[in-house]
Parts: sequence; structure tokens; C-alpha cells
Amino acid sequence: MPDARLYGLVSTTSVDPVHRRSDIANSLLRQGDVWIRAQGMREVATWTSATNSRLIRLYERNDYAVAEQALHGNVTMMERLTKALQAA
Repeated sequence: MPDARLYGLVSTTSVDPVHRRSDIANSLLRQGDVWIRAQGMREVATWTSATNSRLIRLYERNDYAVAEQALHGNVTMMERLTKALQAA
């Protein structure tokens, strides 16, 4: 993070189209949160294109919120979504 806080980063979220809408993505995010929290981090984040509405909705349903928008390569508007993790 810009203020030197440590956080977990989810770099890619994808489920085979045949298995979508079967709660796999939600389960992956929950398990990722558990693992990141076990590493001692209290925040998790991801970046995605601002036009990727399906992925943004997935993250928002899992308690992430848009924290920042920024241009990537002066072409693509990106959004950083973050979530605070409760102490274990």
C-alpha cells in the first residue's frame, strides 16, 4: 500500500465457464481471505478493469469496496477493491 501497510493481493480470479454460478468463486475468495489472514495481514486487495462489472459485483458481494481508480497505460481505467480482514 502507499502507506507501507502490508496486504494480501488477489491477482487473478477465474472459474471455468462450465462451473460458473456454482459458488466456486465465492469459496475461493473466502479461502483466500483465511490464508491471507493466517499470514498476519489484515487487508486484502485486487485490481480489475472498471468495465469488468461481473467481477466487481463478485467482489462487492464478498465485502470488498472500490478504494481507488487509476488509469493503466493511459488507456484502461482500473479499480482497486479492498477488504479489511478481521483478526483471527
